[in-house]
Amino acid sequence: MTIVNNKIKNCVILAAGLGVRLKPLTDEEPKCLTEVCGRTILEQTLEVLEKNGIKETVIVVGYLGDVIINRIGKKYKSMKITYVWNKIYDKTNSMYSAWLARRYLEKGAILIEGDTIFEESLIKELLGMPGENAYWAESVFTEKYNGSMATTDKENRIINVEIVRGRLKEYKSNFFKSTGVLKVTPGYGRAFSHWLDDDVKKGNVSIYYDLVIAKHLNDHPIYVCDVTEKAKWAEIDNFDDLKEAENIFKPSRYVIILMDGALDLPVKELNNKAPLDAAKKPNIDFIARLGKTGIIQTNFPGLPVCSVVSNLGILGYNPLRYYPNGKASFEALAQDIYLDDDDIVFRCNLVTLEGRKLKDFTAGNISNEDAGNIIDNLKLDYNRIRLYQGQGYRNILIIKNSRIKANEILSFEPYMNIGKKVDQILLNGTSDESWKVADFLNNIMLDSVKKIKDLNKRFSTSSDMVFLWGPSSTPRLFSFHKKFGVDGAVVTGSDFTRGIAMAASMAVKKASSTVEYTSIDLKEKLKEAKNHLMHNELVYIHINAPDEELHKRNIEDKIKIIERIDQEIIGPILEFLNKRFEDRYRIAVLSDHYTLSENKNYMTSPVPYALYGKNIKKDEVTVFSGKEIESKNKNVIKSYEFLDFVIGQDN
Repeated sequence: MTIVNNKIKNCVILAAGLGVRLKPLTDEEPKCLTEVCGRTILEQTLEVLEKNGIKETVIVVGYLGDVIINRIGKKYKSMKITYVWNKIYDKTNSMYSAWLARRYLEKGAILIEGDTIFEESLIKELLGMPGENAYWAESVFTEKYNGSMATTDKENRIINVEIVRGRLKEYKSNFFKSTGVLKVTPGYGRAFSHWLDDDVKKGNVSIYYDLVIAKHLNDHPIYVCDVTEKAKWAEIDNFDDLKEAENIFKPSRYVIILMDGALDLPVKELNNKAPLDAAKKPNIDFIARLGKTGIIQTNFPGLPVCSVVSNLGILGYNPLRYYPNGKASFEALAQDIYLDDDDIVFRCNLVTLEGRKLKDFTAGNISNEDAGNIIDNLKLDYNRIRLYQGQGYRNILIIKNSRIKANEILSFEPYMNIGKKVDQILLNGTSDESWKVADFLNNIMLDSVKKIKDLNKRFSTSSDMVFLWGPSSTPRLFSFHKKFGVDGAVVTGSDFTRGIAMAASMAVKKASSTVEYTSIDLKEKLKEAKNHLMHNELVYIHINAPDEELHKRNIEDKIKIIERIDQEIIGPILEFLNKRFEDRYRIAVLSDHYTLSENKNYMTSPVPYALYGKNIKKDEVTVFSGKEIESKNKNVIKSYEFLDFVIGQDN
C-alpha cells in the first residue's frame, strides 16, 4: 500500500552493533535478527516499509553482517535492498553508521535504528506528517524510559536532546522518548550529513547520532511526531526489553464460541419466549450490548440444513465447494481413519427398535463400552467394507474404492424418523449402480438385527440394529493457516468438528472417551481453550449440548446448558482475555442454526451473531436476542465471509 503524496521513498536502517546485552542470542546472529513473537525485528520492519511505499532500503551492517545479507538478500518483495559496511563497528556508534549512509540521507529517507520494533501505524503517521520539516517519532517520556529524550516548545519543535540515565525529578508533557525512527527530508538530510562529516573529522565516532542532532537544533528545525497513543513500539537492548516487546506485540487473539442449535422460536411453555431469551446470560448479553451484532446466512440452497454446512462456513470454507455430502467423513478423520479419494463414509448409528419400528436413534445413549462390544464383534465379511467404533451410538462404516459418488445414495436421518418402520427409511439409489450399492447396504442393516440379538445374549446392550445414513465423500480442505494467516485451534466434543479441524490442519485435542451430550464437562473445555489461546491466534469453541438437549426434548435443560455456557465458558474466557491480552482480542458468540422445540426440525433462517473487542464499534442492540438483532440488522453476510470480518482490521 503506497502512501499518497509521500515524497520519502528511501530508508536507512542502522544494524551494525554488537548486541552485547543479548548474548548468547547474538553470538551467531546480529541483534536485528532477534525474533519477536516469531519474526525477526528486521523482517518485521522491512514488511512495514514495503507496504508503505518505500522503494529502497539501505542497511548499514557490521557485526555478523554476512548473516544479514544471506538472510535478506538484495530484494524484499518489491523493495530494493542495498548494504553499506561499517568495518569498525566495534569501535564506533550510531552516528558513524549514519555517516556511512549519509549520501542516502541527503536524498531524504526514513532513518531507523535496527533494534527498534514498531506497529505499521508509526510509519504511516510519520510519513503522513505535513510540510517539508523533519520529524522524530517519539512518545511521551515516562518513568519506564531512559535513553534519548527530547524537549519541545509549544509548536512541537525540538529544543533540547539529552541522554537520560536514571529517574528524572519531574516528568513533563513536553518530554519525549525517541522511538529510534526519524523522517529525514532532503534539506535536513544534507544538513545532517554535513554535521556528521564534521564530527567524523574530529574523531567523534563513538557517540549517538542523537547528540549530533542536539548540537544543531538551532541550525535546522526538527519536530516531534507524537505517537504516544497512535502506535506501539519497543527498543530491544536486553532480555527484559525482549520480554516486554513480546508482551506488547503478542498477536491479537480471536475467539469464536458456537452454541450448536441454541436458537429457537418462542414457545408457549416459556410464556412465548425463545429458550435463549428465557436464559440468564449476562456475559453473552454483555458482548451484544458493547459489541457489534449482525446476521449470517449459514445454510445454502442445494445443501442440507445441518451443522457441517454451518460450521464449515463459519470457519471460512465455502460449503458450496467443500461440503463432502455429510458428516461421516469428518467423523472418520477424527478417529484417525485414513480415507482414499474414492471412499464413501456412512454414519452408522446403533439404534433401538420397537418391533420393526425405530424407537431410539441413540440406543438409549449407549455407552462407549457397550457400543464397542457390538461394533467389535459384529462380523461383516466383505472385502471393501470397514466398520469402526466412534463415540457412543455414533460409529463409522466405509465402502473402500467405491465406483459411485456419495451423493448418489439417498438416506434418512434417524432422529427425524422416530416411530417409522425401518423398511420405509432404508437407503435409496439414484442410478442402477447406486441402487445395487443401496440394496447391498440395506441387507447389512437388516442382517444386523439378528447378529446384534445374538451378541446381546453376551453383552445385554440397548441396541438392536445398525442404521446407515449420511453418506459422505473424502474431504479436502486447504490449511487454515495458509488461508487466513493465523494459527487456529478447535475445542470440541463432537467428532465432525474435530474432523473439520484435522482436515484444515488446525490444532485439536484427540477424541475423548466420554460422550459430550451425556456428561458435558465445560471446565475441561475452558481449560483446553485457555491452553490453545496461549499458542494459537484463533480458537473456535464448538459446544453441541444445546442441540442435543432439544433432540432429547428437554427445553428446560436447553435453557440450563445455555446458562452454564454463559457462566462457565464465556464469562471466564472474557476474564482470561482481558487479563492476558488486554485490548488485543475479539470474541464472537453465535449459533449455527435454529433447532425448533415444536418439532425438533432445523430452520433455514439466517442466524444472529455478536462480536466484541479491538476496534469493534458498538451498535444499538442491548441483549443477545434473535428478534432484536434481526430488527436492527438488515444486511446478511454469508457464513464463509464471517471469519474475514472477525479477523479483519477495518470493522
